[in-house]
Amino acid sequence: MSDFLAAFRDALSVLAPIAQRLKMEWRDEGQHIHWERMAEAVFDSCVRGPIEADARHRRDDHRLPRYDIDDSSYGRSSWIRVERGGDRSLVVFIRLLSGRETFDEVQGAKLDENTFMPLERVVIPFDQCRFAFVRRSAVRSDVVHDIEAVE
Repeated sequence: MSDFLAAFRDALSVLAPIAQRLKMEWRDEGQHIHWERMAEAVFDSCVRGPIEADARHRRDDHRLPRYDIDDSSYGRSSWIRVERGGDRSLVVFIRLLSGRETFDEVQGAKLDENTFMPLERVVIPFDQCRFAFVRRSAVRSDVVHDIEAVE
């Protein structure tokens, strides 16, 4: 999973100067609608696509939320979990942000571990994160670090 998010980050970093040349705002505040569409398409190709092509994917799995969209509840979702050192908090990936460098931060939602309702947003340096996919359905929940994408 971490490789997919790193590839996504690299792709956005390559696209940012092109968006700049097209006068398309890509930074965190005031993003142009077409930048948002491009970022979501790249996320779908680099992250969502491999997850949905995983050999262990089942039709009853809850869907992964859209990139860059804050959900009011993650109770009926699968998600990308942001893992950081010994921190045991349940943090769900929402978007990449630019702090000192382009796309060097991860914004997530810290969830209540019983209700899966967001408690607060958190920002973590990308290089301190590891990612896992939490595949959920009505009957199970699995934490997956390695995706075996099959076509």
